[in-house]
Amino acid sequence: MRRLLLYFLVLACFSIAHSQSIAVRDWLDYRGVWEGHSHFENRLFLSVDWSNFTTGLQYLAQQPSKLFRETGTDTIKSAIESYWFSLYLKNLEFTAGSFTTILGQGLILNLVRQYNIDIDHHIDGAYLKLKLPSADVVGFSGLARWDDNALVRGGQAVFKPWKLQLGQEYAKIKPKDGKDVELYGTMAACDFDFLSLWAEAGTKKPLWEESPTGYAYYLSTILYISNFTFIGEYKNYKNFVIREKQYNNPPTLIHYSPYTLPSRHVKKVNLNDEVGFAFSASGNKFGMSGEVFFASAARHNGTDKYHQLWLELSKEKKFVDIMVAGEYVADKDTTYLTGITDLTLRPEPSPFALTITAEGQQWNYQDAYHRNIYFTVNINYAGFGSIGLEGGVVDEESYIRAVSSLKLIENADMRISLGSRPGGFFCSGGICRYEDRFEGVEVRVILTY
Repeated sequence: MRRLLLYFLVLACFSIAHSQSIAVRDWLDYRGVWEGHSHFENRLFLSVDWSNFTTGLQYLAQQPSKLFRETGTDTIKSAIESYWFSLYLKNLEFTAGSFTTILGQGLILNLVRQYNIDIDHHIDGAYLKLKLPSADVVGFSGLARWDDNALVRGGQAVFKPWKLQLGQEYAKIKPKDGKDVELYGTMAACDFDFLSLWAEAGTKKPLWEESPTGYAYYLSTILYISNFTFIGEYKNYKNFVIREKQYNNPPTLIHYSPYTLPSRHVKKVNLNDEVGFAFSASGNKFGMSGEVFFASAARHNGTDKYHQLWLELSKEKKFVDIMVAGEYVADKDTTYLTGITDLTLRPEPSPFALTITAEGQQWNYQDAYHRNIYFTVNINYAGFGSIGLEGGVVDEESYIRAVSSLKLIENADMRISLGSRPGGFFCSGGICRYEDRFEGVEVRVILTY
């Protein structure tokens, strides 16, 4: 705590002395359960900007610590998790301290922060980027503290003649105890007004002979025709898991739904053995917009097949917005069929709006049928917040909770929920975590200055 206060004081004095900006964001989460462990977490983000230089830190406090939640120990964590000093010039970017980075589309390396699913895979070291007239060159080196201080080094060079991009990527991971891994990647892309193409290939070469060599390929095509967009994608991954630590996060080719029931049954890409494709078409016509999405994946021998079809149609009018969607998923020996209706009413000139969402799902496991229902009802008041109910019957258990989002003052946002919600997967970009059923009170406060 003393280090945090000293750092904050130095940054504040420097900012005031140089008449530059200081930004603070404090994120507090509290979960009180009827049984078991309650949890408190506070994240403080602090940054100071002046001229071409920026510096900042993230302070994290947890009680009990999520890091040891699986052991059941009631530990406390309080530390500066990350800090950085960054310089931005016309042809140069340099960071000393904590940073995240991605090579290409994340095929061989993707160091990410995604707090909503408890992922913070930054590394502590140095990052350098040279921006030349027709090329970008990146180099970095740092420690992955979330992987027992493994050393991560790498870089990429991307040449940009005309509307083309040609790049070469490299990364090396040296864990304290275990096998070193070398990663090579090659990418090529072109971008026109009506067409975008991307191709990337990666190779994993362990420095120990008994470990298999892995490979990965990803292709993407985007076609723009009038008000419509067509996307085709292909993936081919084999023996490409890197230390089971999620160093890389390649495109998954899966449609991730923002709704509760579909998001509870999400496929996670199998980097050890998976090949597949996806196709989508979206656009608007006659005052309506819609999307069709289809994905298919399987092991190279044809097992563990996965198919997903998503259909969506929406219409916006002066006083009402309506969206209907349907999803079909077949995964191994289970199928899911989900229907969704999302309705928003905005009676003018009233500042109020009413949102109703209904989700129904039937799933079949080994010829046994099950049904899930979930709904939300929210009343929104412009500029102030919302209050509502969420509930339903999921896996033969009923759930109900009250939820409110409030903006009490200009720089404070609050979210409070009371009741129960079902467990399930929370996913973002192919990284998923499972959270158990919850019953109790949750409070989130976000302060910005």
